[in-house]
Amino acid sequence: MKDDLKAAPPPRKDAPRIPPVKLILLGLFALAVLYFGGRWVYETFIKSDEDKIRDVMAACVEGARDSNPHNVSIHFTEDFKGPGRLTWDNLHQALVHTLMVAYKGGLEVILTPKEIPVTLASDKKSATSVFSVQLRGRASHESKDSEDITPLMGGSQFKLTFKKTDKGWQISQAELIH
Repeated sequence: MKDDLKAAPPPRKDAPRIPPVKLILLGLFALAVLYFGGRWVYETFIKSDEDKIRDVMAACVEGARDSNPHNVSIHFTEDFKGPGRLTWDNLHQALVHTLMVAYKGGLEVILTPKEIPVTLASDKKSATSVFSVQLRGRASHESKDSEDITPLMGGSQFKLTFKKTDKGWQISQAELIH
């Protein structure tokens, strides 16, 4: 009975110790794995398709605000169709001209309503969204005043059609409603 209550043997003095710096780095690595792993699980399995589509629209707005036409046009399919026979190539050229030449001072993009409505098709491979856009642009960085350039688009209310591709959700069609 006395043998059952024996204490654990004391640790060996020659046992290797892990330096505190390595422990800290190992802890940071573990946190990074947990963060990015959790984010991947959320993006892949939990986040709704509607929210993913809203993220595409937000990324387009951010690309326009940053005067980066590439960050806008990557969210459109290569077979994109827009108002007046607008294609992906025409769209990209228009973005380059608008964001880098005509309004290189910056573009303010306002989408309404705040929570953009997204309607997912029953097959969950396409979706539509109807919203209004207001654009204000500055001709140069020195310009203090921005001008309303919404009329240059021919209207302010759009219907976008999204298609689920191997690159995620992308805009495949745009229609000018009003």
